[in-house]
Amino acid sequence: MMLIVLDKNPVIAADLVPDKIKLKQLLELCQMVCSCGYSDIYKKVKQGKNIQEWIKKNHTWVKCYAKTLFDWCKENRKLTNKTCNDISQIIISMPVLFWVLPIRTAVFRYSKEYKNTSYPTDSELPIDVAVAEYNKYVDWKGWK
Repeated sequence: MMLIVLDKNPVIAADLVPDKIKLKQLLELCQMVCSCGYSDIYKKVKQGKNIQEWIKKNHTWVKCYAKTLFDWCKENRKLTNKTCNDISQIIISMPVLFWVLPIRTAVFRYSKEYKNTSYPTDSELPIDVAVAEYNKYVDWKGWK
């Protein structure tokens, strides 16, 4: 489970997620949101505890990010009515402030095969560092 953060702005960050993994990113995010206790639509997972804690601290940013991914997926992927309803309910279940607070950090998590970083997986990094690391990771994965 990972939350790919490619920009400080949640709308831009979601737009920058490569199209081929936008749905996967949205579904993983929904599962982590459920694991945070905001919804019980998806089964809770034990992985990604650091990301789950980060989501709780940055829930408004995450909600905006998820909504942007969801809007793209509805337009560009064939989602079943059940999937659309489930994702809608998960996004609605998240608390929201009246404004999106800027994020200062992101949790950098990657697969064990990745060796192109000096940071351990699950490191909470300053946002500019995390964005740079995720951009390198996305290139390494060949997702662009």
